[in-house]
Amino acid sequence: MYEILVPVLIGFTILVGSLLLMIHASRNSPKEHVHNRIKRYSGESDTEFDIEKPSRKLTESQNGSTSSTRLKLLKAGWRARWAPAALWVARGVMALLGVLSIFLFSLSYPGLFSTRALQLAQLLFAGLGFLIPTFIVDYRIKSRRQAITWELPEVLDLLVVCVEAGMGLEQGIARVTQEMSLSCPVLHSEFKQMSLELLAGKGRSEALKRLAARIDVPDLDSLVTMLIQANTLGTSISQTLRVFADSLRSKRFLRAEEMAGKLPVKLLIPLILFIFPMLLIIILGPAIIRIAEMFQK
Repeated sequence: MYEILVPVLIGFTILVGSLLLMIHASRNSPKEHVHNRIKRYSGESDTEFDIEKPSRKLTESQNGSTSSTRLKLLKAGWRARWAPAALWVARGVMALLGVLSIFLFSLSYPGLFSTRALQLAQLLFAGLGFLIPTFIVDYRIKSRRQAITWELPEVLDLLVVCVEAGMGLEQGIARVTQEMSLSCPVLHSEFKQMSLELLAGKGRSEALKRLAARIDVPDLDSLVTMLIQANTLGTSISQTLRVFADSLRSKRFLRAEEMAGKLPVKLLIPLILFIFPMLLIIILGPAIIRIAEMFQK
């Protein structure tokens, strides 16, 4: 039995090692090496380079030159530089755990699996374990999108109040970030990141585009497009925000009505499968028992 497990473990160890080497090689790209040498010979400080490095990586991910895994993790809210490597390591570990679980199960029930069936089960559970971290990331992206969709109208109303009170867009975003830490935690983290980018000297249009790339929600994409057009054409930002906030509030009301309309259809299946049989048993059960007793007599 151990002869079956050893080749699989060796193969997955080689797979994990090759993935880690690939990630390490991609992080030390020739372009980045040349950039480091230019920085070193030009006499610029390393602190400035370290500050610009994450923003440059995010910009590259928007242009498509960075891996899609990095951009996917940004949409899930994981911005750490080691997040892609951690995802690959988690995939390898989960695949190994799938193989080990099938092997231990086969040791507990030795006559249950044949050699071919055991190999197929190990491969199946290894693939399933490899895909579990991806499913977790996709679920987190979906939940964050839903949370942002419901939080955006409240945040936008507060931003409208701040801008109409005389604040600029940057000051309004900073103020909104302070006020919505508890009520809107997902948008709070994203707006805080954008506020820090604006304080670091990024342009308004660039910071808004980066925000839209990190969140990837259609309503926020429309808002960013309208703000960039208002900034380019010189129109009133407060009026733009007011019109968009009204339309977004109406859209949220329509979404709530749509969810309320779907509720009776969703309740129909548990009603037929669980509630109606119990009601029939409670109502007709005593009558059926009495009728059965009468026929027995």
